[in-house]
Amino acid sequence: MPVPTSMVVGAHWVTADEYKAAHGLAPSRSLASSALREPFSARSVAQVGTAAWQRFEAARALPGRR
Repeated sequence: MPVPTSMVVGAHWVTADEYKAAHGLAPSRSLASSALREPFSARSVAQVGTAAWQRFEAARALPGRR
């Protein structure tokens, strides 16, 4: 069973960046397995265009947001 990123980072008491550096992983490398990333991605793609997505986009456009 895949382990969520937060479990790995939390178990080691380091940030994701620190964990990657300590283990020689590229900064762009995901700590989440594809078994976790793929369902999250599919759920995110399915949200595009919904009322929730429109609220997200509106909040993201507020001053002070990146």
